Amino acid sequence: MTMTPPTASPSQAIQAALLVSVLATSGCADLLGLDGLTFDRTTAPQETDASGGAGGGRQDDPKLIVPATGGAGGAENRPPPTQQELWGFPAKWPAVIPVAAQLPRSFGLHVPEEEETNSAFHVYEPATGRLTSHRLLEDRREEIAASWSPGFDLVLPRPSAAGVRLFGYTAEDGRNELGPPWDPWGVPEEERASLQGEVRYGNPGWTHVLPLRHGGGWRLVVHNELTGRYRVGPAITDAPESYDHPSIGGTWERGWPSLLPYDLGDGEHGLLKLSLGAGLAQLDAFSEIDGAPESIAAVDWRGEEWFSWSDEPWTHALTFVVGETPELLVYSAGSGRALRGRLDAELTFSVDAEAFWAEGWTSLTLVHAGGETYALAYDEERAVAQMLTLDPLGGSDPVVIR
Repeated sequence: MTMTPPTASPSQAIQAALLVSVLATSGCADLLGLDGLTFDRTTAPQETDASGGAGGGRQDDPKLIVPATGGAGGAENRPPPTQQELWGFPAKWPAVIPVAAQLPRSFGLHVPEEEETNSAFHVYEPATGRLTSHRLLEDRREEIAASWSPGFDLVLPRPSAAGVRLFGYTAEDGRNELGPPWDPWGVPEEERASLQGEVRYGNPGWTHVLPLRHGGGWRLVVHNELTGRYRVGPAITDAPESYDHPSIGGTWERGWPSLLPYDLGDGEHGLLKLSLGAGLAQLDAFSEIDGAPESIAAVDWRGEEWFSWSDEPWTHALTFVVGETPELLVYSAGSGRALRGRLDAELTFSVDAEAFWAEGWTSLTLVHAGGETYALAYDEERAVAQMLTLDPLGGSDPVVIR
């Protein structure tokens, strides 16, 4: 069943003890009118800084973020720093796009080493092209900055035959680039300075670009929310098996502001389409014959009790895995309310946890660090970012560290 949604609204208690992941990256591209490559790089400052973020400074060693904990009296009277304080959050990031460092996970899939990364997330500045990679260690956050091409509207991790690369896309003219292998902590300093790639031009106007695992490989979904037009094709275009999955396209009903990967088990993703303001959801699976998305469930959430718990519209959603269970988080930027729960086969939402976050987050990015899963919340108007735990669900109003 297919539902026709109206256009919807837009898009801490933090645990201690964490981590480091391992990265390997690579790739190349051409697909669905989105292709390209480029990645210039310089490294970031070395000073200790309480503000976090992607600022300027010397371009040599990684920048260590080890904020002072503050407080009155001597050190013996201060509470131990939280993980947030050790990582330098809240952080000030004017006009950036937070970017996940890893591909969508699936509980039925062992993550290959080449799909892991040393970075917990990236921060991209469209005005300048500056890209700052962040990794979250047990006692600090480290940054390494690079220069990339400016002007991208969408930046995301994308698979290639050799691993994960960052992909940038500009909606106005279809310009896109697929960065070369990216391991800022795993290569000598001189190799981080400047990484160039090929710039390509494809179809303009895409509002969503999303990699999903299907049939033992990766597919790329691109979508224009305003027209409903979509295309699905191979995400990995530099391997012979990509030619076994030709691109297909079509048109959906207009007005799906959120497209998310949804775990179907056995290493397969479905496509969860959401219009949260309208209370509509649809889950698509990919046909084994031609790879086209086909609806397997649809729901109108306006009749469910939880939908009225927020006095402002629901605006954002994340999908992730807790243990071996696919979970959904919904958030209202107007009220700050956040709910986490599970979807059944009919997409009925069962709430497991609720919390109040700060109001006004404009984006939520899924971050994996030290075996834990977080939402990196960002408010572009206040230029502030915060890490929020998803399991357990935590949150509080941020206080900007200056």
